[in-house]
Parts: sequence; C-alpha cells; structure tokens
Amino acid sequence: MNIAVENLTLNDVKLINSEVYHDNRGYYMETYNNNDLEKIIKDEFVQDNLSYNKSKNTFRGFHYQEPPYTQSKLVRVVKGSVLDVIIDLRGNSTTYLEYVTVPLNDNNKSILYVPKGFAHAFITLEDDTILEYKVDSLYNKEHSRTFSMNILEKDYGINYIMSDSDKNAMTFDEENNPFIDWTSDENCN
Repeated sequence: MNIAVENLTLNDVKLINSEVYHDNRGYYMETYNNNDLEKIIKDEFVQDNLSYNKSKNTFRGFHYQEPPYTQSKLVRVVKGSVLDVIIDLRGNSTTYLEYVTVPLNDNNKSILYVPKGFAHAFITLEDDTILEYKVDSLYNKEHSRTFSMNILEKDYGINYIMSDSDKNAMTFDEENNPFIDWTSDENCN
C-alpha cells in the first residue's frame, strides 16, 4: 500500500491517500493494509460499518462513545460524496472544541482518521452515498452519545434529513463532556 498522509488542523486527525491504479477496466486500490497503517496509527480495528444514504443532505451525527468505550475511526466514501465534520472534545487538547470539515468522495478516495475523543458527523452531498468505516472498539449502546448540530453555531439554511435521535440530540454542554479531563486511552477498551 503506497500511501500519503496529511496531518489536518486538528491534533491527531489525518487524511490518508492510497495509490490508485487505473486501467481500461477501471481501478484498483488497497483500502486497508495493517502493516502500512500501523506505522501511522496505533489503533487495532475490530468492526467494519457501512452507511447507505438515499438522499442528498442526509445528516448523521454528531456521534461518539464515552470512555471506556471510545472509538477511533477510519472513514471513507465508497460511492457518492460527503462533507465530513470532526470536533475535538478532548479538554486538554490545544484544538479543544475546534472542528474541521473534510470533503470525502468516490473520486478522491481519501480515508479520514478520526481519533478517540472526537465527535464525528457527515452530510451527504449526493443521493445514494455509501460510507464505510472501521472502528477500534465495538459499538456500545449504553455509552453511545449524540449531540445536536448547534455546536457548529452555524445555520447553513439546509433542510437536513435526520433520524429522530439526531433531531432530538442533546445540546453540547462542556460540563457533561466526558473528555474534558481525558488525557489518555489507557483505561479504554
């Protein structure tokens, strides 16, 4: 796997681009190679997820899991395009509560690395968009959290398509942030 890594403006968030081999039949690429990626990230991925989104302007997020069930993610778009949004919730980080938006699509084939301690969301930019993501900790319903889009403090004037749980998500509250004093993952699964 021949890869290029770009460190984004948020501490520890990375954009990974693999070499894509094109010919008259289409293309070939490695989407995951542990030997190469373990030089960049130390997470051991244990679950793959697939998200199919029928409509443009579908919003999913902001999702995260509380300690000790935190998750790092490797996110990529298989078909279509999204605007991916990541927010640093780690209270001791120099980029605390900052966010970055990253366009991911089936043309750029980029893979986004979202470390533990970040909330993750995406907005589809096309109908029939499919995302695939790996996580390094199994889903845990009791520790899974969602908060509303209000953290962005922006209204893009878009009528988003959202699940009831995303529509009714809690407002972000620093006092209840499980990552406010969180500095390591030593106690996480």
